[in-house]
Amino acid sequence: ANGSLRARLKCSSFAAALPEQLKNLLAGGGAASLAVLAVHPLDVVKTRLMAQTNRQYYTGVLDTFQKISRDEGCRGLYRGLGVSLCTTVPMLAMNFTAFDEFSRIYRRSEE
Repeated sequence: ANGSLRARLKCSSFAAALPEQLKNLLAGGGAASLAVLAVHPLDVVKTRLMAQTNRQYYTGVLDTFQKISRDEGCRGLYRGLGVSLCTTVPMLAMNFTAFDEFSRIYRRSEE
């Protein structure tokens, strides 16, 4: 997703005035957002399974998905998404940006 977002930013007239590092940051942030949205329900399931006390309500991953969907609806699978987006997306965006920048510096030093 990072590569496709970066390619779209390069073609955009809006992005033509932006520095390359900012384009990489935006592409990394977009890719990180998509990744968090895709994986967050699994994180909720993992947390629910781990947080069970003496009485076991959930018996496994699929059972947890089904019970959360039944009891809370689809919104239950995305509970806590805001916090996850606010913490994970900036970190991954910086990771992508740093990787791209260091790769560029490394390629330049090899020439």
